[in-house]
Amino acid sequence: MNSRIIYRPFIAAMAIFIVLQVLLFVYFTRAEKIAQPWMEMLLHPFTLFFLICITGFWFLRKYKIPATLHTTYKIPDKPTIKFYHFASLIVFLLLFSVLLQNNPYYFLQDDNYAQFSPVIINGLDGWYNQGSFPTYNPLQLAGSPTFSYSTYAFLYPGTHISYLFSRFVLNDVQQFCTVFAFLHFALGYWFCYRLLLRCKLHPALAIAAALSFVFCGFNLMAVRSWYYVAPTIFFLPAIFYTVLNKPVYAVSQKNIFWPVVLFTVYAYSGNFQFWVYTFVFFVLFELIRQKQNGSFLKGLLFTGLVGIISLILFAPQLLSTWHETRYLPRSGGMGAGILPGAGALVFPYIGKAQLPNGWGQSGLHQYDAFFYYGGFVFLLLAFAVILYGIINKRFPLIPVNRQLQTKMFMFLLALAFVLSLGASGLLWWLQAKLPVLNKFNHPFKLLLFVQFFGIVTGAVLLQQLFQKLRPAAQLRVQYGFAVVTIMLIAFNIYFTRQAFYVYPYKIPYTEINRSLFVPGDYRVMPVAPVRSPDPDFSVSMMMNFPTAYGIPSMDGYEPLNNMGPDIYRDHRAFGIRYFILSKQEAEKEYPQVTEKQLGLFRYHESFKKILTTDQLVIYEDSLYEPVVQLYDASGAAFKPHRITYRNNGVDIQTTSSGNKTNLQKVKLNFMYRKGLNVYYDNQKCRAIETDSIQRMIVNDTGSARIIKLRYRPFPF
Repeated sequence: MNSRIIYRPFIAAMAIFIVLQVLLFVYFTRAEKIAQPWMEMLLHPFTLFFLICITGFWFLRKYKIPATLHTTYKIPDKPTIKFYHFASLIVFLLLFSVLLQNNPYYFLQDDNYAQFSPVIINGLDGWYNQGSFPTYNPLQLAGSPTFSYSTYAFLYPGTHISYLFSRFVLNDVQQFCTVFAFLHFALGYWFCYRLLLRCKLHPALAIAAALSFVFCGFNLMAVRSWYYVAPTIFFLPAIFYTVLNKPVYAVSQKNIFWPVVLFTVYAYSGNFQFWVYTFVFFVLFELIRQKQNGSFLKGLLFTGLVGIISLILFAPQLLSTWHETRYLPRSGGMGAGILPGAGALVFPYIGKAQLPNGWGQSGLHQYDAFFYYGGFVFLLLAFAVILYGIINKRFPLIPVNRQLQTKMFMFLLALAFVLSLGASGLLWWLQAKLPVLNKFNHPFKLLLFVQFFGIVTGAVLLQQLFQKLRPAAQLRVQYGFAVVTIMLIAFNIYFTRQAFYVYPYKIPYTEINRSLFVPGDYRVMPVAPVRSPDPDFSVSMMMNFPTAYGIPSMDGYEPLNNMGPDIYRDHRAFGIRYFILSKQEAEKEYPQVTEKQLGLFRYHESFKKILTTDQLVIYEDSLYEPVVQLYDASGAAFKPHRITYRNNGVDIQTTSSGNKTNLQKVKLNFMYRKGLNVYYDNQKCRAIETDSIQRMIVNDTGSARIIKLRYRPFPF
């Protein structure tokens, strides 16, 4: 068969692809508002995706590709492969620098901006400056655990490396999320690249595929919104590289060491849901491989030991999280899947892709926002071959010598894709009935796994197709494909600026003039819209303001304790003195609630406006109760000499140095949580009570110059 015949289906397929893209462009820019329902369904990207797959079936059936290869790929010698390694790292660094061209704080967006970064920085500041382990944040939500929710990854090495590098090398601790992302993107790229080389890919194709995975749309958007997605970009390819590095695993100390190390460190990285998904895919892959080698029971023993040992080593974090959240209501199986925008996986620049749950500012999340992607060819080829194989019950494009490995990646791709559809895929609904898995939300998180398995599968298939060309044409096609793909990725990352919720492009934490609030025995209540169409809006004032500025607040990311008080009714009891009202406009989908909130008490005589700026209005309630109230033996109330907020609790100095006082009662206006303890001069108090709104009252009598409030994250 003439090798030129292989070009014909590609040319015809590309022509059809361009025609469909033009139709989509015309539809979304001209005809969308006047299109009939049947036209919307016909031109929906998901429908067009299946049309392309059907077209692919026709080409695969018409153009019979011979089973024999023109050449067998040869691994380059050491000097050549070292050159490819060096070139690959240079390309990665150049592409990563493109991310920071528009905004040096590219990865400090959304929840990273509002919750994760300020709490992590505050906790690690105390760790390295005061020597105290971060367990508690007294600056928001009337006190909130930190270590016990695991999402702040205080025991994860990558968290400390990123913090120390940003603070002491870059001299800008706000670059924590950028350093964290770079660390995991670089490691993830390297291991994905090495994994593809292990799969016998040409280095140029391996570079293009690895870059496509690391810089795919989901990774960019998710990591800049949720920093804890970044570790999976590293650990997922690293774990599968470790698996494939040995032809068949035996249960021995040598073979089990690295999988245990990787899964243990991975577990501490901030999101256990990703760990569970990765472990499930790892187990399925290894069991299928071991079964084909006649050692299924050994594979079961091996994967079981990896999981058990990893969880035992993860026990400190696991027990603490269980202790704090075991009674916290959480309904799994909810959240939107990727079905509304799945077509944009293969129409990355024109296809319409909606963000899950309607996240994002109005009008900015509908086009390309979630699926910008420079390596769609890999996914398109992988999906087409899977569906073609299901119909024909065979894989004519896959050489026999690597058929099992490719089939396993195809199986994992299909499984991840079905799960990512959410309830529409049925499997997600079924998993929500199982223990542990019934707490998981947001099936679109599985897109990371769809991209990884799809790229690995598609790259292997593409390499096998290229090997059917004449030797003189192979290198030209491979290098040309790699160059075009890298250009698409550069275009992708330059224009992918969307995030899940909001889009702040500015230096962090500049909304409030810090000098307005002097240290004192009170709290503030920031009141702002949940979402805003303002281009520079961020949820910083509502959420990270207390921690970033070191000012106690009654607000925060979310009231994790669902049994908490009505903070608007009982604002005085919790020491709220100032109300900071934002003037930013609210989105239509999210009604303005600020006036309603203030309306509950703004007409009290004690409630007065004290400051108005272009962006803020500040009110003061003079009848607030202090955050800490001390009562002497006669029952008279007096204020403490000093309050020091720490990353594991609060220190209260009752009097000036050298003086003593007899305490009858102490009222701590912090929300009580199981695990909070009070100490009088390092002696634990046992008579701790809570009132009707869960404030802490200590009735021990005696003298104490220092009262300590500490949170103990463990149930023993």
